[in-house]
Amino acid sequence: MAYGHEKSAANSKFSLAEVNVDKLLQVSPKVIRVPYQSVVYSASGPIQRKQISKNIKISQNIPSLPPDFNLEMVDIPAGKFNMGSNEYDQEKPIHEVIVPAFQIGKYPITQTQYQAVMGTNPSRFSENPQNPVEIINWFDAQEFCEKLSQLTGKNYRLPTEAEWEYACRAGTKTRFSFGDDKEQLGDYAWFRANSNNTPHSVGEKRPNPWGIYDMHGNVWEWCADSYHESYADKPDNIKENGSIPWTDNNITNASSIIRRGGSWFRDPLAHSSAYRGKCFAYVRIDNIGFRVVCDLPQSVNS
Repeated sequence: MAYGHEKSAANSKFSLAEVNVDKLLQVSPKVIRVPYQSVVYSASGPIQRKQISKNIKISQNIPSLPPDFNLEMVDIPAGKFNMGSNEYDQEKPIHEVIVPAFQIGKYPITQTQYQAVMGTNPSRFSENPQNPVEIINWFDAQEFCEKLSQLTGKNYRLPTEAEWEYACRAGTKTRFSFGDDKEQLGDYAWFRANSNNTPHSVGEKRPNPWGIYDMHGNVWEWCADSYHESYADKPDNIKENGSIPWTDNNITNASSIIRRGGSWFRDPLAHSSAYRGKCFAYVRIDNIGFRVVCDLPQSVNS
């Protein structure tokens, strides 16, 4: 089916990311990587077919991380917040969520970091290794987290949608983490008006109040959750523990997955703290990346 996940918040024209992907690639009902020749989408340019060797598990067998590997994490305190907004139907209803303490990446995962863990850099914009990694689907991001966990002995994973919004808001209740004025967005985000149609090095814009960079703009960020049309049916146990993802039983290639934060290709309103994007789990596109979170010891949340 046609999938309008790149529709502008200002109702501008659709990007090529929402073409009828079923006609381009037959999706297996099983949870697998897109094999051999992957359909690669560009938010601003023509669709390409990128030759990828067997499953994107072209990752090399890396026994250890390089000595200079650096992944800065920010401690996020336990707390509760009002999730959602009244701006769009998919952001309703506003509801309280309790979130245990956790750590979140100070920046999105860069191409250098992805290369160090996976042994490959699939990014389209590969000229700058400090750019966020892109051309990675949800399964690739999950595999990165699993491998990083194995290499470090820590539990790295994708943030839940609740954790992501909690960290993005950083205690604020405004449209953006810096206030309600979209005219200030350029100080905090790379988006359509200032990006020159390309992602940029992480950390170049101002951070949010908790010292986290690029939560608005640069690249969309995969979350752990399946996409649901609103929060109306959100289970109570997930409201009471924001570290639990709201997922469907079987996530397949064609499942809709949450992505957050907006991107270098999007208009200002797609960058609000509550704005919810979605994308097929198997899609690799040049404006979606991810950042990781890390679980803290149980004693921290006791």
